Order: sequence, then structure tokens, then C-alpha cells
Amino acid sequence: MATATEERIHIAQLLQCPICLNTFKKPKLLPCGHTYCTSCIQSHINSKLTPRETELRCFPCPVCRADTSPQNPEVDIDKWAESFPVNSMVISLLDVTVERDGENLCDLCLNRNRKNSATSYCRDCNRTMCGMCKECHGDIPSTNHHTVTDLNTKCEINEARPNLSFIEMCPIHSDKHIEFFCSDHYKLCCATCGFLEHRKCDNITSIKDMIKSYDLKTKSRELESILNNLHGYLKDSIDKVVTTGTSVANDKKSILQKIQIAKLQLNSKIKKLEASLIADIEGKHKEENLNIHSLEARGHSLITAIDSDRTHLDLTMKYGSEVQKLITLHKLEQNQHRYVETIDSYRENVTDVQFTFDLEETYQRLANSLKQLGRINVTRTKPDLPPCPHMKADLRRTTPVIEDTVSAGRINVTRTQSTTMSAHEGRLKANNTTN
Repeated sequence: MATATEERIHIAQLLQCPICLNTFKKPKLLPCGHTYCTSCIQSHINSKLTPRETELRCFPCPVCRADTSPQNPEVDIDKWAESFPVNSMVISLLDVTVERDGENLCDLCLNRNRKNSATSYCRDCNRTMCGMCKECHGDIPSTNHHTVTDLNTKCEINEARPNLSFIEMCPIHSDKHIEFFCSDHYKLCCATCGFLEHRKCDNITSIKDMIKSYDLKTKSRELESILNNLHGYLKDSIDKVVTTGTSVANDKKSILQKIQIAKLQLNSKIKKLEASLIADIEGKHKEENLNIHSLEARGHSLITAIDSDRTHLDLTMKYGSEVQKLITLHKLEQNQHRYVETIDSYRENVTDVQFTFDLEETYQRLANSLKQLGRINVTRTKPDLPPCPHMKADLRRTTPVIEDTVSAGRINVTRTQSTTMSAHEGRLKANNTTN
């Protein structure tokens, strides 16, 4: 069981913007489930948007790299961040952990980036309300029977709040909260969405009814297990990349030593061949290092995304309402499938790399007339990594690539299958069988 200090750390991480690393300001929720300060995500959009993405009206999420489109693609790019919904869970968590300058503020107004003093509290919605929001709240048939009490002090609000809970608003209709689940389309929706987009669907269930028949704890454990295995699976792949980088560096060192020996034997004539050979190995090593560092960084980015979902899942299951738990599980299930596809793509680029140097057999005999000392070859083979969930084993293949030839000694770069199978493979297969 997590200690109070560990829980505070988890909460602090959930309230930290991945871009500025400060506490969220006007947190905006992207469709992929990641949250950023409004100004931070807008700055990211402005700085990272490519001509192609501008044409497609989308941008990559800073954490998971998923293509993300604003709710209204026609709005100006400078207003894309504002078009995304506020993360109600983050705001509610801020309500519990952070004092708002000593003020009693209306939760519903804050969802619309407004600040009005709260005068009432709805125990059913777990939200504070100003006078106008209370009046609207009382006019809505679905909420006019809720228990609403008057509030005079911040203390009363803190005493009134039983736990972390909030109304999840529809990402399409920001004034409507999510009430239904369409099994035909596997989508959560509000009443308006249900009428406009799902009226011909046969399987629409209210969230309240769904919660009664849905084992949230079991599903949470299953999803947590899959996320943990994905985390470990990806960590194994990154470790392989790092090991390959070390191996390449050692190969480089060994080859350079052999080059120096050849240099001493051939004296002046070998100097020209040496210069060409060193330039070639340095270039290939630089190229491989760039590939390795890029692949490692991409892997850590995916790790960060999965860790974010794990933290999100943990905190939601501890502090969220039943509705939010269901919604979070739904979102993370979708993220899980995207991670599988992304990791599959990542694995296609993970290879063992080995640099070798073959000295020309006749070099000693023909030192005075030698025109070619050897060739530098780069060979790539797929390592034997455990298959990702839902990945077919026959997709794995070995694709050796023989690159260019230079006239100054033969350096062979050989990529071979790894002989170690990760313990995560068994767990991943077990999860696939279960699901």
C-alpha cells in the first residue's frame, strides 16, 4: 500500500504539466488523454506544426506523438488550444490539494475559464456553484432534484466535499455531461450525441446502469497488468538498444586499433588509406549512434506516455468517481491499443549492430602495390525480442542490408538475433490469451 508521501508525489506528478513541469494552469485535455497548460500546448502547436500538419489540420501530442485535431479544425491555429475541453479531473484535484487564493470559486464557471464566487454546493455533483449556475442547475430536469446547500466559508466547502469527484463533460458538446455508452460504436456520449449520432444504434446504455454490471476493479487490474507488461516489454527493447550502442563503440575501438597496426606496417603508403578508412568508420559510427540515440529517445518517450497512463489509472481508481473510473478505463483501453501499434513500429527499427574489420589477405605481400585494403560493410539483422501483444510472430524477419564499399580495409557491421528472451514475453502472451 502506498504511503501518504508516495500518494502526494503521485498527485503532484498528475498535476504537473509535461511541457513546463509546473502545476497546471488552465489544463486542457487532448483526445489521447494527455493534459497540458493551455499556453504550453498552444506554444507547442505554434512551434512544432509542419506544413503537412497545417494542411491536415492536426499536430502531434508532445508525449505520445498521436495526431491530434482541434474540435473545430476551421478555427485559427492560434486558438486550437482553447478549443479543447478543460480537464475536469485535474481541476477537481487542484480543488482538493491547492487553496485558490482563499476564495470560494464556482466549479462550473472554472470549467469555462471564468472566476465567480461560489454560494452553493451540490452534494450529488460534488460541485460548487455561483448564483447563476445554481439557478441553471435547478432548471435542468436531470439535476433539479439534487441536494444543494448554501456555503459561507471555504471551510464549509472542504467539509462538504466527500472525495475527488467531478462531472465529465462531453468533448463535443461542452455544456453536456457524459451519460451514455454506445456499444455499437464503443463510444461514450452525452444525450445530444446520443440523439444526433446514435439514435439508430441498438445498444445504448446509461453509464449508471453500466456501472452496476461492469466490474471496474477487475477491469482496472487487467488494464494495469497490460500496462505494466507493456512498460517492461518496452524497457527490454530500450535496454537492447543501449547494449547495441555499447557494442558498436567497442567495435569501433577494436577496429581503430587494427587500423593503427596496418598503418605501422605500411608506413607512408598506408596513410592515405588510413585517412579514408577512419573517415568511413567515423561516419558510419556517427550515423549508427544518431540512429541509436534517436531510437532510445523515442522509446523513453513511449515509456513516459505509459507511465502517465499508469499514474492516471492509479489516481483515478483511488480518488475518482465511478463514472470517471469507467471513462478513464475506456480512454486508457484505447491508448493501450495505440501503444501496441506504436511499439510494433518501434520494434521494427530495433536491430543488433556490430562493426567488424577484415584486413585484406594479400596486404603484406602487396604492400607496395596495394590499391585496396578492404571494405566497410553495415549489416542489419533483427534481434529476437518478445512479440508485442496482438503481434503475429511471422511478422518478424531478418533483413540484412549491405551498404557502400570504400577502398581502405574491410569493416563489417553485423546485426544478429539476440539470444535472450524477456520474461515479459510470457506475461504478455498470458494477457493476450486472457483478453
